[in-house]
Amino acid sequence: MLPDLPFVITTEKYPEMLLDQPKWVDYKEDAVALIRKLHSLGIFHGNISEENFVINPNTKEIRLKNFRLSYWIDEITETQCKSTYTDCTSETSVAELLELEVKEIQWLCDQKK
Repeated sequence: MLPDLPFVITTEKYPEMLLDQPKWVDYKEDAVALIRKLHSLGIFHGNISEENFVINPNTKEIRLKNFRLSYWIDEITETQCKSTYTDCTSETSVAELLELEVKEIQWLCDQKK
């Protein structure tokens, strides 16, 4: 279980979801940077979806919410990997798993140009 994170989301500050934005591609670079930042902190989010990105309408800053399926990267098991990405096997490296998470948000953003 992850500890409290310093970038906790409040609905007052981040009331809009990426899902509601007309052009996600405008947020792609920031979304990828956010995921890579989590990974650099040793965190695997485990639930990348459009519903879990929120936006501050004033600053256009995005944040990620819903860390219920998150794991410390060094504690990820094959079972946890498969529960997130069905293609995972015992041969899937942590680096590959982390890259899948990055590719997932890139794909989501590219779908709504």
